[in-house]
Amino acid sequence: MKNFISIIISTFCLLFTFQNLIAQSQVLEECGFDYKRVILLQDPNYLKLEIESEMKIAQYLSQNQSRSSHSIYTIPVVVHVLHTGQPIGTSYNISDAQIQSAITRLNEVYRGQSANSPVDFKIDFSLAKQDPNCDSTSGILRIDASAVPNYSTSGVDYFGDGGQADEDNLKALSKWPETEYFNIWIVNEIEDNDGGSGIQGYANYFYGNNNEGSIMMYNVFGYDPNNNEPNFSLKGARNNSIVVHEFGHYLHLYHTFQGDGDADQDAIGDNCPGDITIGVDSDGCSDTEPHKRHTSQCLSGQLNDCSNQTYGDNTAKNYMSYASCKTILTANQKSRSRAMLESIGISLIYSSGDQYPSSVNSSLSNPNCTPQTSNDGLAGHYTGIKSLVIPNVFALSSSWADDDGGYVDHTGNCQKIIDVFEDSTYNIEITTLYNGNNIKGYVDFNSDGDFLDANEEILNLNTVSNNVSPYTSTAYINFTVPTVNGTTVKSGVKLRLRLNADIGNVIGPCHAPLYGQVEDYALIININSNEINRMSANICNGESYNFNGTTLTSSGTYYDTLVGQANSGADSIIILSLNINSDIVSNIAQNGNNIDVSSTGGSGSYTVLWSTGETTNSIVPTFNSNFWALVTDSDNCTGDTVFFDVIFVGSNGNKNWDNNISIYPNPTKNLLTISAANFSGIINTSVFDLFGKKLLSTNEREISLKPFKNGIYFLSVKVQEKTSTIRVIKK
Repeated sequence: MKNFISIIISTFCLLFTFQNLIAQSQVLEECGFDYKRVILLQDPNYLKLEIESEMKIAQYLSQNQSRSSHSIYTIPVVVHVLHTGQPIGTSYNISDAQIQSAITRLNEVYRGQSANSPVDFKIDFSLAKQDPNCDSTSGILRIDASAVPNYSTSGVDYFGDGGQADEDNLKALSKWPETEYFNIWIVNEIEDNDGGSGIQGYANYFYGNNNEGSIMMYNVFGYDPNNNEPNFSLKGARNNSIVVHEFGHYLHLYHTFQGDGDADQDAIGDNCPGDITIGVDSDGCSDTEPHKRHTSQCLSGQLNDCSNQTYGDNTAKNYMSYASCKTILTANQKSRSRAMLESIGISLIYSSGDQYPSSVNSSLSNPNCTPQTSNDGLAGHYTGIKSLVIPNVFALSSSWADDDGGYVDHTGNCQKIIDVFEDSTYNIEITTLYNGNNIKGYVDFNSDGDFLDANEEILNLNTVSNNVSPYTSTAYINFTVPTVNGTTVKSGVKLRLRLNADIGNVIGPCHAPLYGQVEDYALIININSNEINRMSANICNGESYNFNGTTLTSSGTYYDTLVGQANSGADSIIILSLNINSDIVSNIAQNGNNIDVSSTGGSGSYTVLWSTGETTNSIVPTFNSNFWALVTDSDNCTGDTVFFDVIFVGSNGNKNWDNNISIYPNPTKNLLTISAANFSGIINTSVFDLFGKKLLSTNEREISLKPFKNGIYFLSVKVQEKTSTIRVIKK
């Protein structure tokens, strides 16, 4: 649909259509976005926020601006699994592997790596690597929500009419800052649908507001279209299309049929959208067609009764439709998504939640003053520091001075540290609200607690008054970081950067604003180098990594400086991103005549070794015995050996060779004798330890265990073409 916007018309249209939208939106479609949006739009402040956001998106699209030179934006994702007490990997408590499959598929689609959707949004979704306290995390949290009233029996209350679990109460169990992370809550069911038809999930537009994110049912979050992972708790097509759809809403994508209406609740649109006002009767994308929804149908190649032309696949197969054949996202949807991130969603671009925690942990000198806004200034919306942006480096937004409580100290926010290099020039953008401000900036370069030393005032700017929405004004300046000398300018430690803004003249770093505010930030100056070497490493849990003589045992980002080692004679800085893989947890379960092994944790891409020598995830036992499996991930980390007693073979025609083989004495102190009834030929035997390591192979019928320590071992005994695995004990 066309990318037109009329703000004034939009305001009246949205208000006028509320009653119709509310009446229509209790249809149980697969996506719950529309109804939730309608409820939010009844709040005038939210309506204003949406209109202002469309203005910002339109401005970025028209000016083709970019907020970062990084071509790929990474959004940290945290998944909160709200189970009801099930073991990990079963039912609502879905496995790590199922969660990772959903994220992997998202990235295939949004990076144009899906065969049917080649448009690369240059947007990555990454399970968070550090939590809000800057500690290492897997990005997956598991919470037993069974204590929340009505959750175990009927899931989430979608319509807010009682009878199910309150959505806000569920989210309060576990959530991370909405400005820095995309929160996903995995639930058992929505509106008492038993995990079946009806609403499958829903998301909010990103604004950074409380409780934003997405709720999705456990059995749609994952990708396994060919059923290669039977232990995944998925249903239907198992193709993750619901997840792709809801993530699109988070990026401010509308339904392609926006404005079609469905008053008769037959899951087919009533009207052809007018394609005039974004959010009312247009999705804001010129490469999709105005059309009616046709829920769970695929109209590719058929007539679009809104245009009297054959449907193009950009529309008929679009992920943001309700089609049964969703496979495509478009170039205009990419442009709109990136424009949102470069304006409204800038905090996500600069979030460090997708990065491993930094090893920098220096204290910060206490300031000699903490200037507070006057009581008069805190009595109303006069002004405030709206945001500080250093493109490619840092961004942080705040609000009116009175909403912030005046003075704000951001230095304790471990995820919001400004990293710069000596002798480098940066553009600084400072935005204030409503009234014009004089802004002075200071850096305590020598970390003595004040800003009174030479050259510690770094900027003196003025913004202008703006009483028209969005009521902001931005001033710009280039700043060159001074050369580090270890005394008057320190490196590698946190330094305090202060912005002091007020209506009228700011007289110094300790000026107490009458109407404005003071905000402090943490800044680290890094020594410049002509050579920066970045490296990464993954190691197994329990192992250590030697980093230039330092033994590392936890995930994080580590730095080392090799003085004078660059080719130019300058210092060489080595930056290591170290990841400690989580433990591999495996389980063997019977599946008909098969036994299957499933695993979570580690780095994924598992390989399996069974006691029979087979290497597939699923095997068909031909004899009763105690089977074992050893799982290894792509980083060659191994989990604990898991065991399973097979007792179901024998009635299906398979020869039970264990009944013909005897091993004695068992337990033994040294020698084992192997006997096979009525068989005098060659018996091939291998001895394995608990970890699946082969210790010995022989065709002798008497085996010495003398070289081995006391413990449990497994003998793989092959008689003709049949193999038995028998556990023995050396004591």
